[in-house]
Amino acid sequence: MTITPNALPANGVLYAYLDGTGAALDADDKKPLGSGIDEIPQFTTNGYAVLRGTGGLFVFATQPV
Repeated sequence: MTITPNALPANGVLYAYLDGTGAALDADDKKPLGSGIDEIPQFTTNGYAVLRGTGGLFVFATQPV
C-alpha cells in the first residue's frame, strides 16, 4: 500500500491518499479512521478546514477552539 500524505492538521488526523483513494489516518499509528473520502479538505492557517459539497462549502474546526 502506498501512502501519499496530504495534510496533518493539529487534531491528530493525517489526511492522505492510499493507493490513490482519499483516507483519514490516525497520525500516530497510521491506522485508517475512514476511507473513500471523495475530497481531502483544504486547511486554513487558523485551524479550520473547508470541503466543497453540492450544497456549498462545509467549514469545520480541526482542533478545539
